[in-house]
Amino acid sequence: MMAQSSRVRRVWAVYVLYCVLSSALNLGVFLFALWMRVHRAEVWPVWIGPDIYSQLPGYVFTVIEAGGMAVGAFFCAGDIAVLALPKNDKGWVVGMVNIALGLGSVVLTPLCLWLVFQWLAKGFREEFRGEPVA
Repeated sequence: MMAQSSRVRRVWAVYVLYCVLSSALNLGVFLFALWMRVHRAEVWPVWIGPDIYSQLPGYVFTVIEAGGMAVGAFFCAGDIAVLALPKNDKGWVVGMVNIALGLGSVVLTPLCLWLVFQWLAKGFREEFRGEPVA
């Protein structure tokens, strides 16, 4: 396997930064949902009004809070796990999907746009795998 170019190393370093930032933001989603669960009686009545809060069954809030915790935990762990994938075709595709998911975030969109252009640049996939580019 051929050594990777400085271009691949630079793009990979930015991708690692993206994964760490995304993981931290998703950890924030998890912790916020957990905080909502712990402080349900104080938080929800203020946000939606005491009248609506008293009319809704408790499982509605449980579903919202558990959903936030599940999504936050899944993507927090997933953003770190993708870094352990080998640098082959599968790793390239998973990286592209991970970057595409980040495009939906207002905070990470500029970084993801740069990464998409680099990830899809001519010859990057071959360099990513460590193959010579013709």
